[in-house]
Amino acid sequence: MYAEPSLPVFFNPFLPRSRLVHSLFRPHLMLRLHLYGWLTLFYFVFFVNASPSCTLDYAWMSNSLNQSPCQVTFVLSPLGTSQLYGQASDNPCECNTVMFSLLSACAICQGNGGTGDNLRHYTKYCTNVLSGTYPKDYNTTAIPHWTFQNVGKNGMFDVVKAERDHERMTGWVSISEGPEATFRPIVTSTTSIVDTRTTTILTTSFTTVAPTEVAIEKISKPNTGAIVGGVIGGVAGLALISGGVIVWLYHRKQPRKHVHRELDSPRPLSNSPSDTYKLPVFGYQGNK
Repeated sequence: MYAEPSLPVFFNPFLPRSRLVHSLFRPHLMLRLHLYGWLTLFYFVFFVNASPSCTLDYAWMSNSLNQSPCQVTFVLSPLGTSQLYGQASDNPCECNTVMFSLLSACAICQGNGGTGDNLRHYTKYCTNVLSGTYPKDYNTTAIPHWTFQNVGKNGMFDVVKAERDHERMTGWVSISEGPEATFRPIVTSTTSIVDTRTTTILTTSFTTVAPTEVAIEKISKPNTGAIVGGVIGGVAGLALISGGVIVWLYHRKQPRKHVHRELDSPRPLSNSPSDTYKLPVFGYQGNK
């Protein structure tokens, strides 16, 4: 970015030393110079060091770390003292549509009627312009997915298209890649991770959720069919076992009743000789 002076017009410290010293000896200018000094201090404290903020209407532009597009831009391309963002200088980190989208979103989200720059004017000094990608690794911020959109034929940032893309990309997961930790959206309908640094646009049929929501959904929705089948099978098994025990006990009691009937019934008396008993005769029998 090109450095531009940001000092207030009512105070110029770069006056020739002779004029500045000469003005100090004028009594009617001493009070004015003192007042200018306080106004200059007020300007630097409340304006130069103030961070641009987005209105509530554009809160959706913040990334997963709750950083506004202006803050993300500053992390990716920090500015020095008295520097402002302008046309891109000839380096890949500035000559790309991602940085152009971030700068345009920063101008729009402040709610002061800004529309952002035109891509052709922004990349006037660029030898090569990268589209839909950012060439540098980043581990201290998260670049929103909507910044990777292709800039239209008119060369302007499409805020409506960006908001629609944000509504689709609602889940973010942190993935460690060696020294880098980037933030990328994860799609529940597939097992692969979608890289935010590509220009692939997902169809509207895909829905994304955070990994924690996926785990909760799996725990809170058990397999109802398996539970019902297990209960029915258990009841049927108990019924079969109970029926078998009852039948076994019934058949076990039948022979005992038959024996009791035979013992309790009186036996008929028989007059046949075979049924009479002869008592033995004990004693001495003499010789006959």
